[in-house]
Amino acid sequence: IGVDALVKIFTTPVKRFFAYLGLGACLLYGGIMLFASIDWVLNFYRLGTLAEGLDRFGVMRWQISIIVPIGFTLLIFRYIEVGYRIFTHKQDTLGLADEAADAIDELKKSQAEELK
Repeated sequence: IGVDALVKIFTTPVKRFFAYLGLGACLLYGGIMLFASIDWVLNFYRLGTLAEGLDRFGVMRWQISIIVPIGFTLLIFRYIEVGYRIFTHKQDTLGLADEAADAIDELKKSQAEELK
């Protein structure tokens, strides 16, 4: 929250620079974690171990763990989307809270138009 408040005091070009910097860090982190988690799941798959506590149902450990690389894939897609929005000047920062506020404002506008 404090970092976002600090970035908001800068001009738009500086905001965009910090957004690209943060975006690069987030994509790097997501990529590292994605590849590491794929290796992790593949090891579980090769070992063929059953999930602890769910072994009586035949649930394999890799079947539960597969959600981790799926989650990091979704994270990467989300940051690619944010990067596109920054590149096309629809957004200046990584501030996802601003997107939520914008969505609420749009919803209020559409509801007001429906009442007319």
